[in-house]
Amino acid sequence: MPRIPYHADVDLPGTELIQTIRQKRGGKLLHIDRMLMHSPPLIKGWAAFLGAVRNELALDAGYRELAILVVSARNQTDYEWIQHQRPFLQSGGTEEQYLALAEPLLARDNARLFDPIQRAVINLALQMTDQPTATDDCLQAARAALGSDQQAVELVALIAAYNMVSRVVNTLDIQIEQ
Repeated sequence: MPRIPYHADVDLPGTELIQTIRQKRGGKLLHIDRMLMHSPPLIKGWAAFLGAVRNELALDAGYRELAILVVSARNQTDYEWIQHQRPFLQSGGTEEQYLALAEPLLARDNARLFDPIQRAVINLALQMTDQPTATDDCLQAARAALGSDQQAVELVALIAAYNMVSRVVNTLDIQIEQ
């Protein structure tokens, strides 16, 4: 059970936001949506920010989903881990890679499953999740691997955003949809 009950699955007064989220999700709300509905300003800002992070960045979807899975595994956030399996596979990841990412330290060093860019993404996600900041060497390696400052900045912001998501999900004990 979540540590705070989910909000009722009803539209919030004076907003079409919940209907928009419901449509985006194929007609239903996720548990995280129903938790965030306790605060209309929060769900509105969350939807806008994470919608942009997930759907509007120049960062390749495969690298985006790879980083999210590393954060999920490292923070032991099963909710994110399961929610992002399909997007990872749809963005070109393999089932073997997905399973390997359960141990991100080993995945980072696995040149058979992950190319140099992927390993740089994994390393940056690990450092940013495990400590307050990544080393300059780590950031510069990811920047060089991605080939643009824009993608490097977007990757850093995405990793930070999904560390936030992990902490919200874990602290509130948001459950995986059945």
